[in-house]
Amino acid sequence: MILKDWICLKADCFDGTGTPMDAASWLNTMEKYMDAMELTSQKRAQFVRFNLKNLADDWWTGVRAAHIPIYGQPTWEFFVQQFTAKYYPDSFKEEMSVKLNYIKQGKLTVDEYEAEFSKMVLFVDRVKCNEAEKAKAFFRGLNSKYREVMGANPPTDYYLTMVRQARGMELEVRLTEAQENRAGGSGGTGGDSKVSYRGGSGSTPRPPSTKFKGNYRPQQTTKFKQSRSQYSSVPRPSSSAPSFRPVPGQGMICFKCGEGHRAFECSWTGKCHHCNREGHKGLLVCHLLATFGRLFRWLHPIFLH
Repeated sequence: MILKDWICLKADCFDGTGTPMDAASWLNTMEKYMDAMELTSQKRAQFVRFNLKNLADDWWTGVRAAHIPIYGQPTWEFFVQQFTAKYYPDSFKEEMSVKLNYIKQGKLTVDEYEAEFSKMVLFVDRVKCNEAEKAKAFFRGLNSKYREVMGANPPTDYYLTMVRQARGMELEVRLTEAQENRAGGSGGTGGDSKVSYRGGSGSTPRPPSTKFKGNYRPQQTTKFKQSRSQYSSVPRPSSSAPSFRPVPGQGMICFKCGEGHRAFECSWTGKCHHCNREGHKGLLVCHLLATFGRLFRWLHPIFLH
């Protein structure tokens, strides 16, 4: 490979500013390019000069000028040694080594955790060049739910194998949680739905059919209330109310026979002597049926039970 081909790659340049992690990231990128191009050690040291600028270029020019008269053209190994000593000294490497021992995945995804882990590993030589140590360190920082599945002694021969296994478990956990959420949200509450319509200033529940349950009672017209008040009201029976039989003419009339008791207590059977229909007798019920027609036929079962 000639210099022209290297320049045409337009690889990133380093200007000597930024954090030690920025410097390590740039150096790692350069090594990837050079490995792919199969450059020799001396060509690497020559070509890298075209990817240094400003402060970094000034620094390497001075180091190179001092090195050539004594040792000849610098090698790539010499460049890496000088570069790391300049832009991430031993004190920083020791700091990264300590942090690597306590790194935790936490709320990060496996990919995010792996990215942070890789940044630290670049500064820890004892782990960087050892696949087994690298895999073990990565495993220690994984969340417990992944470590428990992989077991106390997972296969840690290869770092990339460990990363792939963690990604697979993360995907499996997400799918399981999604299925549980769908299963938990699909069950209904078992309650009856309410159908409402707008009327006036509020919303009034509309019964689903003409068979009303519970405490629901249809609204009665003023005319019907007045007519019914002439014959007193018929209270609903209650299990908690005391049992008694009212005196005829003192506030309660059976709508089947016209006597002074509740309709559900009535034992009378037969036909009305006025209209010759079954289920009631007397002029009162006939009058209500004739006056209110369908409305009373609708309400009539309520008073009979």
